[in-house]
Amino acid sequence: MHTYNEGVRLARGGSSEQARACYRRAAEAGLPQAMFNLGNMCWEDGNAADAKLWWTRAVAAGSLEGCFNLGVLHWKQGDRDMARHWFRRGAEAGATNAMTSLGAALWSDGDVAAAERWFRAAAEAGDPDGDHRLGLLLDEQGRHDEAGTGFERAAEAGHAEAARSLADHRMRHGRLTDAHRWWRLDQVRQEPQPQSPSEPEPVPEPEPGPVHPLVEAASDQGIPVQSLQPAQMVELAGSIMDGQVAKLVGEGRLEDAVALYREQAAGLRRLLSSGAEGRVPMSTAMTYRLLQQHATYLASMAPLELALGHVDQALAHSEEAVTALGALAARGGDLLPHAWAQYVFAAIRADAGTDTERALRAIEEAIQVLGRPQHAPHEHERTQQHLSKALAVRATLLRPR
Repeated sequence: MHTYNEGVRLARGGSSEQARACYRRAAEAGLPQAMFNLGNMCWEDGNAADAKLWWTRAVAAGSLEGCFNLGVLHWKQGDRDMARHWFRRGAEAGATNAMTSLGAALWSDGDVAAAERWFRAAAEAGDPDGDHRLGLLLDEQGRHDEAGTGFERAAEAGHAEAARSLADHRMRHGRLTDAHRWWRLDQVRQEPQPQSPSEPEPVPEPEPGPVHPLVEAASDQGIPVQSLQPAQMVELAGSIMDGQVAKLVGEGRLEDAVALYREQAAGLRRLLSSGAEGRVPMSTAMTYRLLQQHATYLASMAPLELALGHVDQALAHSEEAVTALGALAARGGDLLPHAWAQYVFAAIRADAGTDTERALRAIEEAIQVLGRPQHAPHEHERTQQHLSKALAVRATLLRPR
């Protein structure tokens, strides 16, 4: 938002290229207002292809104005069906400019009843253009008193064309000449123009709120916020997740805990995909940590899925986790996350009574790693807990069935 607001300031000062650069950075970071304004600048430059691209992205990010502009673009290109699609999409989402344009398109198709519904919807939503167009349509149908009411509401709201229509309506008192009639119909049925404000409004920046959990977690561990590295942030985020899940499990909300793991794992997959496509700069070390965290989430989620009776999902996720963490351990030498995944892999198969030989091999390897004395001091207690659990799983697997 700060970058977007800087773009607004530069645009107002006439620095178009610098404003464009700010809008692009904010747009690529996901701000729909920036995508919309970047599309406007492309349109003003005569670059319809890029305008279409950015307006489409703006719509996907939640900008209703993008629907209207996409409708205008297709209308001007002669693709009236696609124009109606975008006008309808915007209208159904509540954009009044799309409502009035859809109504005008339907009126030109001869569907007067549908056109009236959309003009009336825009008017009821407070758009004076909806009132004006509704008045024109009603006047054409001979419903002059209702038309006058629409003209008056729009004129009082400052709509210049409605003021002219109202003046004509009052002068005529219902006596309509063909010249005036065609003039008004020409005005309402003209091609819509794209909404392209020269001075977009800045977006209010949020007020300071509660301390971010990452900042709080870093403070608890004595890590200065300004020195936080991306890999540390991933690790801290994982610690926060562990606490949130433990709270949900303690409350018996296993479904919510699984849903939280799935949401976080999906977010990491999207981030990794953005890095692989070059849309987000990402170091090799950061990619490694994200892959490790993603697989750890899967390993942690699998026992909860098993407890909920989702055996196939638990088996699949524990398999994916142990494979991924095994590959990362071979590359980076970090054996403990892999040993944890091996324990989960074996425990789930012990409980499900399947694939016992692979489970035994996995638990033996996990016990070897967990039993080593050279672990860091802060990992010792957790490692010993995992070792005790791993020994119990091995005993279960060795017990005759």
